[in-house]
Amino acid sequence: MGTAKNIWIATTTTPKTLWAIAIGVLAFLFAKIYVFDVMPAAFPGAREIGRLFQNLGEATLAALIFFVFSYQLPYVVEQQRVGRIIIQLINNVVDLVIQPLQRVYIHVEGEERPLNLPLVTETLVTAVFEKVEATSVKDWLRSLMESDQKCRQNIEQLWRYSRFIDSEIFGLLSQLELSEYSEVLPTFRRVLPHGRLPTLTPLATPYFWNFEVAMKLSSASFTLKSRYTIPTT
Repeated sequence: MGTAKNIWIATTTTPKTLWAIAIGVLAFLFAKIYVFDVMPAAFPGAREIGRLFQNLGEATLAALIFFVFSYQLPYVVEQQRVGRIIIQLINNVVDLVIQPLQRVYIHVEGEERPLNLPLVTETLVTAVFEKVEATSVKDWLRSLMESDQKCRQNIEQLWRYSRFIDSEIFGLLSQLELSEYSEVLPTFRRVLPHGRLPTLTPLATPYFWNFEVAMKLSSASFTLKSRYTIPTT
């Protein structure tokens, strides 16, 4: 049952371009066998040429079947094996981006009420960061930097599995790794001794950009898990 399921997954995850080619080849073979073969030859050698193209079509279909069973199926099996690690690392990255906002929000609002993440806006982030007391900015910057460093460490671990990461997730991870937020955090911390950063407000916009990327990454992770039926336990 598991093998049949993996074959189905391998079939459905095979590039659509290959299936489009296969459908075109099947249509040609059907027309060749049931239409053209029963018609008189249009010119000398037409049947030989038709047979040549039929052989090419049959070879193309055989190559597609070979691809599914020799490459795509083993890829699916390996994806399921390492997929649990990949999903966990992606979830770590998402949490390390999103949770700092949740912690700051609880701190400034004084209540253990979770944020409605889909409704978070740049205006909300700015309002929350503005409320952080000047005396605690340094501690919050340290906390934000620690979360960002751990986030980048998880991304580095994910690159080890880059073969099993699709282009969408690859792009989102790259955006986080090269984000303005990660670049400016150390700079903001360095200016603190001179009293030039009384609030976290300057970080609101670059942080919100990372937040949006993390939300997209969470959605892409769910899609990856569903596509390859990756177990979580």
